[in-house]
Formats: sequence, structure tokens, C-alpha cells
Amino acid sequence: MCAEQQHLIVSEKGLGKRTEAKEYREQKRAGTGVIAMKLTKRTGDIVGVVSVEEDKDLMSLTSAGKMIRVDMKSIRKAGRNTSGVKVVTLDGDDKVVSIAKCPKDKEENLEEESESNE
Repeated sequence: MCAEQQHLIVSEKGLGKRTEAKEYREQKRAGTGVIAMKLTKRTGDIVGVVSVEEDKDLMSLTSAGKMIRVDMKSIRKAGRNTSGVKVVTLDGDDKVVSIAKCPKDKEENLEEESESNE
């Protein structure tokens, strides 16, 4: 695990952001909570949070059944109380229903390795 652990938060309308874990304070019993993402009609509710691993991709599943793969490096870092940036482009009333980390494509890794060897 790296020294700068980050969390990736994605909302149901396709907005997401990377935030450093140290920005969140520790809570005890009967705490008032911590704002993880500024929620509006534009963002919708939070779908999920995953820890960022630079060597993995983010896989998003929509309510229409589309699976979308995004490189975690391409998602911008943002503060704790912000809405984030568009991670997934959705059609009409489609919503993100689930997110997960997945390994990168073997073809992409082979291309990166061949480029670094040249």
C-alpha cells in the first residue's frame, strides 16, 4: 500500500473524483458524519467507493446493462466537498448502479511494455 492512499467515489449520474484518505477525519460514536461528495440533482446519490490502485481500471455497470471501463489514472483528484468530474457518459435516464476495480487489459499492458522497450 502506498503512503498516499486515495478513494474513488462515483455517483449514479456518472460523476466521480479521487480524494486522498487523509482528508477524512476519524469518527467516533454519535459523530455528525463527514461529507464525502457534494450531492445535487446533477450528481444523484453515491453508488460506491473503491480504493485507488494505479495499475487497475474502474468498471462501471449501468441500469441499461452497459459496462464501461475507465483508467483510474485518468480521473482527476478533487477535494472532499466537491461534486467531481464526469467519469461515465450516460444516455437519457440511465444510471450507474455498480462499480468495481478490475485488472487492465493484457493487450494494453503489452502495448505499454513494447513502447517502453523501444
